[in-house]
Amino acid sequence: MREAAGVSIRSRFARRSFVSAVVAAAVILQTTEIRAQDGGQLAQAKGCMACHAVDQTKSAPSFKDIAAKYKGQDGAAEKLAAELKNGTGHLQIAATDAELQQLIAFVLAAR
Repeated sequence: MREAAGVSIRSRFARRSFVSAVVAAAVILQTTEIRAQDGGQLAQAKGCMACHAVDQTKSAPSFKDIAAKYKGQDGAAEKLAAELKNGTGHLQIAATDAELQQLIAFVLAAR
């Protein structure tokens, strides 16, 4: 393999790939954080915070408790979306599918 200044092409490619992966991960984490902030604002706007809180039980479970209940469950987001959309097991929420996805992502990310 051809070497340039003591560094093989394979080694340089591996470093570039690693750097690209790190940058991509940082962008994804930042996007998730922005969505979470938007989810909190959306939860406030849709009236969710009247009954829920992030880390306290009010007249409904906290978002942390909901996230813990559904942690690791396949189809959790879809189940919650159906409950919110249809009003089964929860008050019906007047929201678009995109808004519901955003709210649910915010709730399931609660720690």
